Amino acid sequence: MTTLLVAVVLGPVLLCLILWFHFGHVTWTLLSVPERRPSQNPIREDDNLPPLAILVPLYNEGEIVRPLAHSLARVSYPRKKLEVVFLDDSDEAESRRIVQESREVLARAGVRARVIHRHFRTGWKAGAMNAGLATVVSPYVFILDADFTVEPGIFRQLLPEM
Repeated sequence: MTTLLVAVVLGPVLLCLILWFHFGHVTWTLLSVPERRPSQNPIREDDNLPPLAILVPLYNEGEIVRPLAHSLARVSYPRKKLEVVFLDDSDEAESRRIVQESREVLARAGVRARVIHRHFRTGWKAGAMNAGLATVVSPYVFILDADFTVEPGIFRQLLPEM
């Protein structure tokens, strides 16, 4: 009877302790991990920001690049330190025309922007990026895909982290 009572009472107690130690430890570990917070680095003043180049490799993506161009025109970064280079390997005239329009959108917003058009797609997208990298002098380069858009303060937030 005593053995049965010990098994009936201690069995569930031991099972609860084992489960608590296992899952309680996991829960405690998860709860004790510090919450990831945005960087406490102050956003730099214009004079302290480095020059920045943004490369956008394209291949027949004229319509797709328009939202990116408009978002880059609204970026909060000193215009004299910002350069956007469209690396256009397009073989469609309409796509090339839209890329030029996107460059003009940026130029009207005071952003230095240019288009590099390669007639031969040697190396595909990587070749276009290599060609673009060879033309920029900025210490920081962001490569954005054509279907990407940016928030106005993103570069001010990211650069202090680098």
